[in-house]
Amino acid sequence: MIKVVFQNLKRSDLLESYAIERIEHNLQKFAEVDQSKVIITIRMENSPFHRGKDLFGVKLQFRGRGLKT
Repeated sequence: MIKVVFQNLKRSDLLESYAIERIEHNLQKFAEVDQSKVIITIRMENSPFHRGKDLFGVKLQFRGRGLKT
C-alpha cells in the first residue's frame, strides 16, 4: 500500500500519480519491501521572510515486518 502525504503544499493529482508510479517501479525490484506499507511525504519549504526559490523535499518511509536497516 502506498500513501502520499502533502505538507505545506496543495494536493496535486498529477504529482501524486507521478510519485506513486516512480516508487512502484522501484518496489518491483525488491521483493522484501513489495508487501510493506510505503508513505511518501512531499513538502515545500520556503521562508516567510526571504523571497526566492522554493525548496521541495521528498521523504520515504517503509513500514512492515521483516525489514532490517
